[in-house]
Amino acid sequence: MEKIIVVGAGVAGLSAAVRYQITTTHLEKQIISDNFINLWEELAKKAEKLYNESLEMIPFIANDTRHALLSALMIYKELLPEIRRNHYNIYEKKHVVSTRRKIELIHALKRNM
Repeated sequence: MEKIIVVGAGVAGLSAAVRYQITTTHLEKQIISDNFINLWEELAKKAEKLYNESLEMIPFIANDTRHALLSALMIYKELLPEIRRNHYNIYEKKHVVSTRRKIELIHALKRNM
């Protein structure tokens, strides 16, 4: 039987990979199937939930580091829609948040602080 694996996603990723029938062959062949997208979306939704929950801790962060931490959080969170915009092609393209978008996020953050 072929191994089912999701690197870096932990137990949640492994059980999701089993449900969506994503195997090492799928990953090695860089197959972006409906099952792969559904798996990615499930894990992305969990990540978004964790990003949002982390915002609840911000009041406990020292004022002098709060803006930097929030900026990093917003920029990393923005990678998820960036991957969606690029049709989930995580194999051939390194996904980055553009400098322009980073500036927009940081300015929006400053307005809301």
